[in-house]
Amino acid sequence: MKMGTPGQALVVLVEDDSVTATMYRLGLEIVGFEVSVAESGEALFDLLGGRVPDAVVLDYQLPGADGIQVLEAIRQNRLTSQTVAFMLSNFPQSHDGAIDRVFELGAIAWLQKVSTSPATLAAKVKEALGSEAGGIARPAVTQPQTCSRARQEGQNQQVGASFRTPSVTESPRR
Repeated sequence: MKMGTPGQALVVLVEDDSVTATMYRLGLEIVGFEVSVAESGEALFDLLGGRVPDAVVLDYQLPGADGIQVLEAIRQNRLTSQTVAFMLSNFPQSHDGAIDRVFELGAIAWLQKVSTSPATLAAKVKEALGSEAGGIARPAVTQPQTCSRARQEGQNQQVGASFRTPSVTESPRR
C-alpha cells in the first residue's frame, strides 16, 4: 500500500481485475490522490488498517460480496458512513434494480468502465471531493474524520474490520 503525504486525499479502488485496477490507480495518482487497491470487499477494511478513505470507487461484480453489499457495509460503519462512493462497472445498471439501490445508499454516480477513462474518473472524484482534491480539500458535506483530515490533525481513527460477507449515471442532487 502506498503512503501519501499528509493532507493528500485517500481514494480506495475496489477492483478484482489487476490490469483495470492499475489503469485507474495511475489515473488517480497522476492528479495527486493517494490510492490503495483492494481486490474484494472483504479486503477493503483489512487494507485500510484503521484509516478512513476520502472516497471509494467500487466495481459491482467482485469476488464474494458484490458492490452493493460492500457499499452497505461502508454505510453501516460509523466512520465510513459518509465516505464519497462511486460504482464503476460494466455490469448492466438496470439489472434487478441495482442502480436504484446504489443511489439509495448514497453513491455519487454509476460509471461504466467502457466509457470512463482514468482521467474522467479522476475528474469525477476530484469534483466530488472539492476543487483542490488530491491536496487537502474536503467534500462539501460534513463527514466523520477522513484519513487525510485525521493525518492533518494528528489523530489515529480506527475502522472496524468486521466486514465478512460471501455511460455515466449520476444520483439526483440531494
